[in-house]
Amino acid sequence: MRPLPTRRHALRALLLLAALPLAAGCAAQQDARGPVPTAVAGVRRTGVEVRFSVDMSLEMAWGTFDPARDLVVARGGHPQLGGSTGIGAVLTRVGATPRFVGWARFDDPVTGSVSYSFAVLKGGDPDDFVRERHTAERAFTITGDELDQRPDGGDGYRELLTPLVYFDHAHGWHPGQRLLGADLSYVPRLRELGAEYRAAGVPGDPLYILREHGFGVVRLRLWHTPSEPWHGLDATLAYAREVADAGLDLMLDIHYSDTLADSGHQTVPAAWGDLELPALADSVRAYTSAVVGRMNAEGILPSYVQIGNEIRGGLLWEHGRVGGAWDTPEQWSALATLLEAGISGVEDALPDGADVETIVHVDDGGDGQFCRWFYDRLREQGVDFDVIGLSFYPWWHGDLDELRANLYGLARRFGKKIIVVETAYPWTLDGLGPEADFVARPDDLDPGHPATPEGQASFLRELLATVEGAPGGLGLGVVYREPCFLELPGGPPNPWENMTLFDFEGDALPALGFAVPWSVVREGY
Repeated sequence: MRPLPTRRHALRALLLLAALPLAAGCAAQQDARGPVPTAVAGVRRTGVEVRFSVDMSLEMAWGTFDPARDLVVARGGHPQLGGSTGIGAVLTRVGATPRFVGWARFDDPVTGSVSYSFAVLKGGDPDDFVRERHTAERAFTITGDELDQRPDGGDGYRELLTPLVYFDHAHGWHPGQRLLGADLSYVPRLRELGAEYRAAGVPGDPLYILREHGFGVVRLRLWHTPSEPWHGLDATLAYAREVADAGLDLMLDIHYSDTLADSGHQTVPAAWGDLELPALADSVRAYTSAVVGRMNAEGILPSYVQIGNEIRGGLLWEHGRVGGAWDTPEQWSALATLLEAGISGVEDALPDGADVETIVHVDDGGDGQFCRWFYDRLREQGVDFDVIGLSFYPWWHGDLDELRANLYGLARRFGKKIIVVETAYPWTLDGLGPEADFVARPDDLDPGHPATPEGQASFLRELLATVEGAPGGLGLGVVYREPCFLELPGGPPNPWENMTLFDFEGDALPALGFAVPWSVVREGY
């Protein structure tokens, strides 16, 4: 850290000391969510204490804020907050969370609206700071009717708690700073049924709407010979061309099945049903090479290729099945043979100098013990792939702390890039369609993130910060599963209808912009 001039050292020390009485006096209220204590009636009311709280998770993940050396302050349109360039109120970190809380006392009988925003003093230097942008509407209102809410009889000050917000600093930000993707495999089918999408009330193609909100990758499922046309090679290629024309990268998710393959279903394509392992591996390699080669010939080479989908139990059962009764050296060798065939098929089709990364994807991103076991076995077999892919749905896979611990362990243990290639979160617990929604109970939710449009957005912000916070910069980003999957007459069964990034009418929800500066989200989504 560069040394600060003596004056600035002294000023920083004074700032920290000045903040301590306010922070310590309110310690009973400073948990991660800031619960409101029981109001105390019949006490003297001489002034107001205002609590400010801000989440710095994305700034921390981007490496633009160091909580060990930088200070967070609240500034605002009142002398007590120092105006737009003064010191204001110094905030302190809440435990090990990315949230910072601070208090300011207003002794004069002020009432009315007071604007405020947050700033970061780099190294504690008041002359070297980063201010928020686009926060003109951020304000609190003192009415004179606030209560003294301190425990143990109160302290004579009324308390006002401003809402938790995210630090809004858009300067220099661009979508290429992070990997943000969306699985849009159902969109062509939904479009045929008349699906419409709007952002800020303006109709638009979901590819362009998503791109304008920071998405840079589209993930598409590919089935070998499906009974319907939507997941076959021709349909996938047709939509992949639209993806490329919209300026988005492609993640191709090869299922090696005629239908959906996941942790409970890995059915061999009918065309390969009678093959033994050596011939099956040859078919996997040839098929993969043909698919990637055709994409390359048509100018839509994917950036990522998944070799199977959620293969915690292996793929192409029973040949490549692992775990449980199939947890044997022979079965792991067979799985390795099939995975290596797929990876080789990708490499066979690449032109000189092309860079396509292969992904091996499992579910249960919150289960560190399972993930270590699975990827340890692949390493023992010498399977050489590029990216660890995880699914993470809180109602199935645990909470964000469990995901964070797993990401840390995987990054340290394997040194590979990691992407959460599937996730979603509800914006409501209500549904329209006849299918039972996957998430319909409050008990299924991640703590602190209700099933509301705002709760959905806050969950996704914290999820992205969690992934990007993996050691060594190995957490690449997040792919949202079917954000455009509207419930439509004649459409496919839809237990995801309450987890889209558009409401039931096709209007964008706040979470659509969860990975871009908050100002973009506020300006009409």
